[in-house]
Amino acid sequence: MKTHSYLKVFSILFLTWITAHASFAQVSLGGRAGINVGSFRWDEATRNSKDIGTSSQIGPHVSFVALYEPSSWFGLQAEIQYIQKGAKASFGCENCQVQNGTDANGQPQVVTATELDQELLYKTNYIEVPILARIRLGGDNFAFNGFLGPTFGMALSGTSRFSQDLEVQNQQPQNSVNTEKLDFDKDYNRFDIGGLVGAGFQVAAGPGSITFDLRYVLGISNLVKEDDPDERVKNRSFQIGVGYIVPL
Repeated sequence: MKTHSYLKVFSILFLTWITAHASFAQVSLGGRAGINVGSFRWDEATRNSKDIGTSSQIGPHVSFVALYEPSSWFGLQAEIQYIQKGAKASFGCENCQVQNGTDANGQPQVVTATELDQELLYKTNYIEVPILARIRLGGDNFAFNGFLGPTFGMALSGTSRFSQDLEVQNQQPQNSVNTEKLDFDKDYNRFDIGGLVGAGFQVAAGPGSITFDLRYVLGISNLVKEDDPDERVKNRSFQIGVGYIVPL
């Protein structure tokens, strides 16, 4: 009898919870745009080199947003997003040996550079799908939001840009720039998976709400087709976004 009573009480509570949440369930659609500060977690040789400096690359992002809220505090948010990622690496030295073309016999020609500055810039365009759990704290007019979930990206295109400024004693300064498309069939992986965490707020405006959030995405996929763990390169992103969502 006690077991039967417990099951009956549990069933009533469960049905009450389902009914309450079903009556609240809400779907919202909208958009979001902003900037992405992209960087790489470089391979071990680059990270450990004192002569190589690494920095971030700023690009845009814009997305379509769909939000399903089964309750007032919890929701599932899915997005389809265009985002540009990338990073920079730079090298500089004075009075150093550097290869500068080839000689008449086709052999590498080494010269002493009085000053050398090199920069390697990567830019990659992705279609990315974040699938996020959203926690909401607040009222109808103002609320704080927290986000957590995976992201799945596919690279559409990408380029690498190598620039060099070379000065050799008694010679004219040499400046060169070389831009190449990234080869996703041979050297680079097209698919990228990461984990996202973020926070922000929303303010009621008109029929919907204006949203503002900050996000950090930690890539877990290797961007290069290299099996050596020391040669792995991964995406990192810090995003600032403003959007607008409207309940249906």
